[in-house]
Amino acid sequence: MKAKKSGWAQWLGLSVLVLGLVIGGISCNRKARHQKQLEQTAREGFFFGYPLVLVDESAKHAVALSRTKRNQSKVPMYQFFHIRDASSSPFRDVLAFDNDMLYSLAWLNLAPDPVVLSVPAAGNRYYVGGLLEAWSDIFSVIGTRATGNKAQTFLIAGPQWQGDTPKGLTLLRSRTNFVWLPIRIYANHNKNRKEVVAFQNALKLTPLTAWKKKQSGSAFFTVDTKADLKQSPRDAVFAMTAEEYYRTLCSLMADNPPSPNDEPMVSRLRALGVVPTKNFKFADLPAETQEALSASVKNAKSFLLSQKNAFTPVGRLVNGWTIPSGSSSGGTDYYRKAYEAFVGMSFLPPQDAVFATSYEDNAGQQLMGENSYKLTFPKGQLPPVNAFWSLTMYQLPDMAFSANRYRRYSISSSTNTKVNPDGSVTIYLQPKAPGKNRDTNWLPSTPGTYQLTLRMYWPKAEVLEGRWSPPVIERVERERMAQF
Repeated sequence: MKAKKSGWAQWLGLSVLVLGLVIGGISCNRKARHQKQLEQTAREGFFFGYPLVLVDESAKHAVALSRTKRNQSKVPMYQFFHIRDASSSPFRDVLAFDNDMLYSLAWLNLAPDPVVLSVPAAGNRYYVGGLLEAWSDIFSVIGTRATGNKAQTFLIAGPQWQGDTPKGLTLLRSRTNFVWLPIRIYANHNKNRKEVVAFQNALKLTPLTAWKKKQSGSAFFTVDTKADLKQSPRDAVFAMTAEEYYRTLCSLMADNPPSPNDEPMVSRLRALGVVPTKNFKFADLPAETQEALSASVKNAKSFLLSQKNAFTPVGRLVNGWTIPSGSSSGGTDYYRKAYEAFVGMSFLPPQDAVFATSYEDNAGQQLMGENSYKLTFPKGQLPPVNAFWSLTMYQLPDMAFSANRYRRYSISSSTNTKVNPDGSVTIYLQPKAPGKNRDTNWLPSTPGTYQLTLRMYWPKAEVLEGRWSPPVIERVERERMAQF
């Protein structure tokens, strides 16, 4: 017979068992916390890299869309991709267009050679071009306000270039070798299209070496024949697997290093094995890291859209409108920067443009295309600008024009709007025409949620100093519609 254990032995055995369970529980909790921290870092890292990957994907789409009917595999690098009609452009998914403007877009690789940008005289035509680094941060502005309307020549150089700037050229220095250059030219709803097209055709890009020899550029972009042109660049990024996304991000960072301000985020990603390299291998990462990176891409789009109201404010909130107080360059609020890139990457400093946005009516409810609203500017209180203003409606979540059979996507300072007897101006936002000679003040809506964007180009001091704000958007009850 086995000797019966003493009470002491039983107590000791039970204590060891309990201690083991406690230690095991602590270990499990630590492991869970560690995994949660990895996933949090990976998620923030995904949105940190989103503007960079989106710029690259947008360039691939634009290059692919620019191919001729010969279905060529390469297109010239040193040329603009001109958009002659923003309302029907195949580039509409690259950024949220303003249909008062025509666009000339260029993607530059400055690693081999700086590029000379020649701009013709613009006469009385308003234009503005913001030069963006690969991370979507703006580093210089050209245009009517910033550099004037005379013919000009600029030298766009990357971080490694150490040469002397030739006489007569203005140096514009980028922190990254990859540069995005969107130039907007005011076309007044295509009414002045012929003159704008002539301006676009006179824009020239030439590598510095060739420019010195009075030659044209001869380098080429390779067309990504795998680009799915039925899918927007935004959704193409969100559709990437974790392996595809982080391989792309690591490769792009190797050529376009992050800002010194991003070092804390870069350091955290380095601990996950996400580093600037052309040889990123997802399969070589620890299983827990692969799991965290995979979780970061899952439902990333819906997460980003759900977080838009939690972003760090960068401007004033007044009458249901968000009015930016500055550009997004240099910020480290990565969720906000990712959302700004998602809704439209072409940023400009406030001196050149202020884009106020609103999603809600006077009751704080989401704007819906099925409802009727009115926006009334008191007498003498239309947006104060030196260039022009426009009000555009975008369907959510993809920031597409609110399609309508009238092809009317905005109302602007050049629209022949009717003035009320008291001098005020009312704009009607609704699915049906308001009638009674008010149709010129009507912005048609279609079913679904939407965002209003009030663009103010070259805003006056009242806007920049916060002394002017857009009026509240009033919902009009159906039974009361006949009263106004």
